[in-house]
Amino acid sequence: MLLSRRSLIIGSGATAALTLGRSGAGRARAEDGATPVPRPIDPGVDLGRVVIVAPDRPAWQQLGAALAAGIAEAAGVPVPTVAVPEQAKFETGWAGPTILLGQLGNNVQLARLYGMRFAMVDSWFPGPGGHWIRTLVDPFGLGGNTVVLGAGDLAGAEAAVTALIGAIDGSTLGLQHRARLADAVQAALPNDGVADDAYLNRELADADALLGSLVPSVGVEADAVRLHSVLNEIRIAGEAHLLTADVGFARLHRHYLLGYAAFVNEHPEPATNQLNNNRNMWTNGEELISVWAVLEGDGRFSEDERAQVLAALHTTFAANANDSYLIRARPEAPRWNHEAYPALSLVAGADYFLRHHDLPAARDWYDRGAMIFAGNTAVISLDEGADYLMHLPMITMDYGMFTGQLDYLNRTLRPSADLNALMIDNLGMMVGGGDVYPFGYSGVYSWGHSQVMHAATWLFGDPLYALLQERARTGPFSGQRMPDLDFPLHRYLVLDDDGGPPGEAPAPPAVRAYPIEPGVYDDLTATTPSEIPQDRTFHKLAFRAGLGIDAPCLMLDGFTGGRHNHLDGNAIIGYSAHQRLFLTDRDYMENTPEHHSGVVVVRNGEQQRMGAFTRIDWVADVEGAAVSRSTVPAWNGTDWTRTVITVDGGFHLILDDVRILDDGSYLIKNQWQALGTGTLAGHRFHARQRDASMIIDSLDDSRLQTRERYGHFRKYFKSTYPYPFADQETVLSQLHPERARSAGDAVGFVNVLASGPGTDPGLTSRRWGGRICQVELGDRSWWLVRGRLQAPELASDGEWHLIGPDRLIIAGATMITLAGTRHRFGEEAIVTVSLADGSWAAYPVRRDLVRYDEQGDPIRPGPIDQGSSAVRRRHADAVLERLRPDHDQKTPPDKIISAGTSVPKSWRQLAAVSGRITATHRVTPFGDGHSLLLVGTEDGRVVALTPDGRTVWSATVSGRVNEIAAHVHDEDQLVTVATEGWRVHALSLDGRERWVREIPNTSARREIKGNLLGITTIRLGYVNGRGQAPWLMVGTQFRWVYGLDWAGTIKHETMLYFYGIEDAVFADFDGDGRDEGAYALEYFYPVIWDDKTSVRGPAAAGPGFTAVGTLEQADGPPSIVYGTKQNDVRSYRYAGGKLVPGWSRNVGGQVTTLTAGTFHAAVGQEIILGTTGFQAISLGADGRPRFRAKIGDTVRFLVATPQPGYLAAADHGLLVGLDPAGRETGRWRFPEWIAGVEVAPGEAMLVVLADGRVFAR
Repeated sequence: MLLSRRSLIIGSGATAALTLGRSGAGRARAEDGATPVPRPIDPGVDLGRVVIVAPDRPAWQQLGAALAAGIAEAAGVPVPTVAVPEQAKFETGWAGPTILLGQLGNNVQLARLYGMRFAMVDSWFPGPGGHWIRTLVDPFGLGGNTVVLGAGDLAGAEAAVTALIGAIDGSTLGLQHRARLADAVQAALPNDGVADDAYLNRELADADALLGSLVPSVGVEADAVRLHSVLNEIRIAGEAHLLTADVGFARLHRHYLLGYAAFVNEHPEPATNQLNNNRNMWTNGEELISVWAVLEGDGRFSEDERAQVLAALHTTFAANANDSYLIRARPEAPRWNHEAYPALSLVAGADYFLRHHDLPAARDWYDRGAMIFAGNTAVISLDEGADYLMHLPMITMDYGMFTGQLDYLNRTLRPSADLNALMIDNLGMMVGGGDVYPFGYSGVYSWGHSQVMHAATWLFGDPLYALLQERARTGPFSGQRMPDLDFPLHRYLVLDDDGGPPGEAPAPPAVRAYPIEPGVYDDLTATTPSEIPQDRTFHKLAFRAGLGIDAPCLMLDGFTGGRHNHLDGNAIIGYSAHQRLFLTDRDYMENTPEHHSGVVVVRNGEQQRMGAFTRIDWVADVEGAAVSRSTVPAWNGTDWTRTVITVDGGFHLILDDVRILDDGSYLIKNQWQALGTGTLAGHRFHARQRDASMIIDSLDDSRLQTRERYGHFRKYFKSTYPYPFADQETVLSQLHPERARSAGDAVGFVNVLASGPGTDPGLTSRRWGGRICQVELGDRSWWLVRGRLQAPELASDGEWHLIGPDRLIIAGATMITLAGTRHRFGEEAIVTVSLADGSWAAYPVRRDLVRYDEQGDPIRPGPIDQGSSAVRRRHADAVLERLRPDHDQKTPPDKIISAGTSVPKSWRQLAAVSGRITATHRVTPFGDGHSLLLVGTEDGRVVALTPDGRTVWSATVSGRVNEIAAHVHDEDQLVTVATEGWRVHALSLDGRERWVREIPNTSARREIKGNLLGITTIRLGYVNGRGQAPWLMVGTQFRWVYGLDWAGTIKHETMLYFYGIEDAVFADFDGDGRDEGAYALEYFYPVIWDDKTSVRGPAAAGPGFTAVGTLEQADGPPSIVYGTKQNDVRSYRYAGGKLVPGWSRNVGGQVTTLTAGTFHAAVGQEIILGTTGFQAISLGADGRPRFRAKIGDTVRFLVATPQPGYLAAADHGLLVGLDPAGRETGRWRFPEWIAGVEVAPGEAMLVVLADGRVFAR
């Protein structure tokens, strides 16, 4: 029987239990609590009783008959029976001597072995004309051995048959392991699939080094990671031998496995602790045990060695059973990857120990792992991001295949593939939040995602899946990381007559939305009820103007409640066209609305969290247009509704309506995360890339400003996988500045989004009063009229009307009048009317919210009403003539916010340093009395200036300057410079270089995520006590911390959790006489460095910290205050080896700068900070607000001045003076962005501009 799409869809439903079979010669009974003993091994196959199972196709059956005849002749036995595959045996397994012929796509019994990773034969492996032969000793514990003759095509199968017949020497067939692989397969394997002496010697030496580095410690992540690396090497070597039959790989596998066993058996408790370190997601467990189950009978391990390995595997899977995610998992809940990976590993390990050793504990293991799948209430995942959403379907599919439960494929595969397809644009790029990288690292062929699409292509025959995969492989970004292509093993690739190659893909609807699953919805609303019903939710929504490679794709998110969560409901998470990416999304380290393409609401100086769901109001593709409308309700005092309209993808009208629900003071922004060099002119934002560009025309009263994203762009778009077409990343902000608003007020944004080849998409747009806007593209024109139409011949109660060259679209109507004839509908409708012949049709407003029937096929309703009318173009023109003002509305001259055009009065220029300025610091040398201004540049220089602007020295450093800091020890002053070039430079105050220390820069120490590059922070800490010399504690772009002595020697290194180090402060936080370090990391926990170990605080309800400071306490050691990306400031105490949370204060935006201390005697201790919410804030030591000053732009620096007061430096050259109560004392706009503000007692205040000019006042 074939494993075909129909047998899966119709024939599934039986949930197979684990069949233990009978105790016998193939089973070693283990008493409860005892270490199992090796099972008996006899690899022989009785050819007198063997059954040949060949695919149910004439040519394959003929080949099976030829094999049977050849066996009879060569072995002198009766001609064996040739059978067809049986689906029941996929579920139960089988006993007795068996030969399986074929591959995954044409032999359902072999498909079960594929699922168990015993025989990974499909259309990729062993490749065209290749074959793979292997004896499996009692694979199901039911008695009897199976020989696999695996081949992806008939030519390979014929060669396999010839080889097997040639190996027969008597009536019992000995152990078989042979492989003849296609060149492409061979090239994808380690060392081209050949473990020659040079390779083997090198690998054995590396193995000895890795095994020798294992340390039996508890709680040390680096030590745990090394043990995890050994597991990975065992998998790689064992898998390579299984696939190639090369004995060199067998030697390497044996060496690693025995070394691992020796360590685990000698140190079971530390090994268990290391295996359960959270860096181990148990992604190697299934392969580890499956390869062992096949290879343990090869005779390369003695009985004593098998016993050692078995004991270590027993310890390993006992640890697996105590994985913290499995222990915490509820019996029934929607699952996510951190639960599913260890669960699949545990099921595989338990399956082995039950089948072959009757280990009682393994029954509990199996049940615990199976609970994750049996109790999963969601088809896809509780997760949020595009790549994470595919992890669970992959694992669930593997679970169903491993355990013989076809219903798991039926229940999950089609919806999973459809959602995945929704998140892949026409360039083959995957978009969406979560762990997905905006470019290059996470996509259709990474993390195993292709498995879902390959399987769906095979089983359902929809060519769309294969087309999108092909775009990823051959499209404009084919140079991305694609490990699934580099090594497509076990990716369910089937290209035989039943499953491929696919035909031409029909275009899907021009807009589709995918709903939130009931299981996910129920889980979240059980603790946090929602006013949005489940059938009005959506997960992702995509506009796709056909399947052409240049056709625009625009995607929105509707879910903010999942794991690896983003607060991006209603946000545009991707826009691509003309083979370019124009709007991109962030990863989970920047999850707030500030970092998405959507609206930001700051009310009374605070930002509140979005609800979990976004309501879908409309989503429909009708003749002439595709439309969506979605709403984030009751969010921070507002309802935010986003409407998207497109005719053919040539442009998108995007309407954002924010309705005020509660009185308050509101700042409302609309953010656009654009890729390309951005400029503003009039009402137009223009993002230019090589040979293509995007425009966003603003047709409302908002003000416009831009800023460049440096670190994020360099990290994600120009590092490992460079995006070739853009030179920068630009954020466009559209602003309705903060002011008092009343309930019932409305604020809006009207935008036209378009793109095209070259430098100009050729589109113009105009605003005609408050109701009408016009878009012209070439010689065609469209008019959007908002609100009802009231005319004798043409009227409706629709929300808006789009009048195009030949068609009228009416949205949200329940009544229309066409040429005097009234039509009423029982529900809201999207109506399309031909202006050429008057024909019309009304469609349900949510016709393209995806639903499935019982057979798993999508349901798409047709019109709710339709007919003909006398309406023609002249009727629409008459309506426009009556409603349109005499002239269009001109763009006001102050619409664009930018740096000033001249130097503000009362500020005088002191100096001009060449180059772009990236860091500043002011330091006073001992005995001098006058400060030095130190300025760092983009091109790697540090320049020292006197208070009157004279340059006294200049030093060259390696790379862009990230930070300049001054330190004092034993009356010795030292300036440290942290560079993007991974070096710490130590200078004397006269500019002499004291030393340079290169910080390790291996790939493992510079992870690609985040926004930081190179060395980020250098802090002085008396980590060994005040009586000892301090260390310089160096932080980096990826969580590594190094302790350097005063001479620059590295004395210590460790890893924190997790990602880049934004800021740090050292003090004696626990009163033990030694300094500890409080670290602000990009993600996820507050962390204390304490005596060479790290201590994590409690989860902070979202990713990331940006700044950290200390506050003195009268009753003990100082407390710690953190500024976060989550719009708040949090305090902690460090006591008893734990971080204890204190107060928390919402500050209305990501904290951009924070300093704590006593700056003015009359004020006392305070925390001064700036935010992306356009505020400068002072908090008292208890977290209560002292003042909140409205600055009008993102605050980058907030410094206390010697004359009581503060200076707030913001984007676009803005500087604001404040008095101690936060009242404004001055406002200046400089002609460049401000790179630093420096003050010193008795000296002038200094402002350093990014272009190198220095001003004093």
